[in-house]
Amino acid sequence: MTTRVVVPAAMAALVFTLGCDTPAYRIRTHPEIYETLNPDVQEKVRRGLVMPGYSRDAVFLALGQPDRKYIRTTAEGRHEIWSYVGTYTTRDRQRVEGRFRVRDATGRYRTVRDTVWVDVDRVHEYERFRVEFGEDGRVVAFEQVHQER
Repeated sequence: MTTRVVVPAAMAALVFTLGCDTPAYRIRTHPEIYETLNPDVQEKVRRGLVMPGYSRDAVFLALGQPDRKYIRTTAEGRHEIWSYVGTYTTRDRQRVEGRFRVRDATGRYRTVRDTVWVDVDRVHEYERFRVEFGEDGRVVAFEQVHQER
């Protein structure tokens, strides 16, 4: 009985979470921005693609809010950089020596020294995508992580 309720609720939560961060969702919630783009740009934005010359609004619709924003100042002027971050998790097994309180065969508590192995999850962040805007607010460059498989 509990499984019947938990599984649909978990699936609904997953769909809601995934559905909120897609180009389709952003286009649905901001149609006034989407309609100002020309048809070629609209098609690429719908697929989550960014190209040089795109406006900040087009990049927002395609990729969402950036995780970080930087300002780069050079001799040519100021450029704004939007950074999108990804994460991955690794698991390390570590040996831990310590004192542990245990109950012995007679029912009494005592402290023993022992070694145990524990799994430690580490979350690593990496920059997966960067978009650079010129002074006119249009994309002048973008970079993405290249992963060879």
